Amino acid sequence: MNKHGVVSFWACVAAAPLCWWLGKVPMLTRVFGGVHATSFWHAVMAGALLGLAFMLIRPVLRLLTLPIGCLTLGIFGIVIDTALVLAISSIRVMGFSVSSPVSALVVALVCNAMCVPITMLGIGQRR
Repeated sequence: MNKHGVVSFWACVAAAPLCWWLGKVPMLTRVFGGVHATSFWHAVMAGALLGLAFMLIRPVLRLLTLPIGCLTLGIFGIVIDTALVLAISSIRVMGFSVSSPVSALVVALVCNAMCVPITMLGIGQRR
């Protein structure tokens, strides 16, 4: 298992509850209001499932869509991430849902944004 997979897993575990919590802040409801969870722990479980999808499914999808990714200079990767968030939220059993593709895009962007400082700081890197 590579380092980036582990980092993206933990970033997703933290990002799903963060987006759910930010949706409750009055000033941020417009941006994060489409992310719903019945409880904090349901958001954490959805984040863990999303992290597993980012670790196991996303590399395969990125490899399959490599020509499109090259044409769009990597921007197509966020489309894959958004589709994974929508797929995870379609599992209604966990109590986590995303109301629109725009809300899924916000969750995907937060997941990716949380990976950047962890990777730059070298947290979890062997020395």
